[in-house]
Amino acid sequence: MILPYMTETQVLQAAMRDLPTVERKMQRAKELLRRKHMKGDRKAVLVELHDYKSPQANHWMVVMRHCKAGIQVFHYAWYRGMDKRMRAIHVRPDGNTAFHFSKHVFDRYSERFSPDVSAEDRLRQFFLENHMYSSHTVDLMAETIEDIVSVNQGWLFGYRDEEENLTILTTFVDHGRFFENQHKLEQKLERDRLMAGMSLGQRMEFLRKLKDSDGADELGQVGNGY
Repeated sequence: MILPYMTETQVLQAAMRDLPTVERKMQRAKELLRRKHMKGDRKAVLVELHDYKSPQANHWMVVMRHCKAGIQVFHYAWYRGMDKRMRAIHVRPDGNTAFHFSKHVFDRYSERFSPDVSAEDRLRQFFLENHMYSSHTVDLMAETIEDIVSVNQGWLFGYRDEEENLTILTTFVDHGRFFENQHKLEQKLERDRLMAGMSLGQRMEFLRKLKDSDGADELGQVGNGY
């Protein structure tokens, strides 16, 4: 069980222990979403969020995204710290980098997008809008490795705990507060997010079009790992 006084590392460990139970619980919802997509426009993108409280008394929000490329699932465990403020962690079954969202992330998000809703509704809005992401590392040689995580509505800033394969996100900045050089980087990261939701054939066609327009040299790695 995730407890208010836990460190980010302890929260990660508790969430990972709980994750298999969450995955099993979500199988039915995944199948229903898959059927819905097959019956409708197969080029459409369907997104759902499911709330779940596990037998370990952990609270989860699970975002499912179905498009032509298939289904992607994003698992978020949320909790309140000792100060009663909301925090969350995004964990993945493949063990790739987890993201811990500090209370300051949701404070900044609230100021810009959702000052008048409940804390739980704010999390739902945030995860529905910002589950697709791409990452940029500022300097791999630095003593503290800083990461920028680009999402639909802005950037998340944080630092990496390499021993635990965890990025601790400390704040959120929306697009309206970017500097000029940040807008240029965001163009690249936005393409990475777009490619993360494509099938292999779609990616190849997208890259071909970029090459034809002399834009392929600007492409980076896809941040979501799909």
